Amino acid sequence: TPPKYKKFSPPQLQEFCYITDNTYEREDLILMERRVLDVLDFELSVPTTWMFLTRFLRVAEADRQTEYLGMYLAELSLLDYGLLQFLPSQIAASCVMLALNNNNKSHWSTTLEHYTGYTPRALRECATVLHRLHAGARTSTLPAISEKYAKEKLDKVSDLPVREVNFALYDQTY
Repeated sequence: TPPKYKKFSPPQLQEFCYITDNTYEREDLILMERRVLDVLDFELSVPTTWMFLTRFLRVAEADRQTEYLGMYLAELSLLDYGLLQFLPSQIAASCVMLALNNNNKSHWSTTLEHYTGYTPRALRECATVLHRLHAGARTSTLPAISEKYAKEKLDKVSDLPVREVNFALYDQTY
């Protein structure tokens, strides 16, 4: 599983006042914190591929093997700079589409289109890069991800044959 946010207890405001040798009062620190948050528009984290993937897999009502395969593809995506041109939501949607396809499931649906905001045609380029990465994963010089997903507890999804994708399907309605 991917790393989670680390839980910790932040220092109390009085400790920050102490650290500054009481140069700042509690109210000064609160005011400065508010300014920082206003500049950041209260956006303290960014959505990741993993966040989208978990939602999209739920929408797809994916079985366990499809889930693990989607997770495997998402982790593989971290190895290819070429995927930086795509949004995390595009990568996640492409992972779901390829995982469904590889497990002989319907590759897309109107429900997935509604919740992801993507049509298969819109995902074609990203899915092509991901499929190429998946097909070459076994011979990669960076085997850690494939080795991780070759374990029994992850249904050995990295050992599954990589099913060819008929990209003409991406232009059809579903």
